Amino acid sequence: DNPHADDLHQSGIWAVSANNDFVGNRMAGFIEGFFLQTTAFKYGRGKAQNKVCTSHTPFGRFERNVNHGNWRFGMYPDSNFPRNIHFNKDGFVDIYHQEYAHCSGSDFNRMRCACGALSYDDFFDEDGRDRGQ
Repeated sequence: DNPHADDLHQSGIWAVSANNDFVGNRMAGFIEGFFLQTTAFKYGRGKAQNKVCTSHTPFGRFERNVNHGNWRFGMYPDSNFPRNIHFNKDGFVDIYHQEYAHCSGSDFNRMRCACGALSYDDFFDEDGRDRGQ
């Protein structure tokens, strides 16, 4: 029931929530090695519908992940603008409304850790160069 993950973007890891911790993973030979597709279900799905804001969720820990030999990208966060969001005990946004994207810029760029990653021999590498023939 999710063509983004099931068919269109076969990935070693396909995720919607950036606030998870991704540590010590190896992805090779996929379309995208690691695809953080926050635009797929921007306001959640199922029990989380209208209780999350995936594009603005702060990043968790991204450490020691390796991507190689992927058809498109090693690491591909599609449209992330992390902000300082306050969550309730259930992990949902405390005060949710559809206009959350229009809050001030004073809380942009909330990142915990992105360190020790390695990507190589992907069609598009992180330096922007096209590795295709």
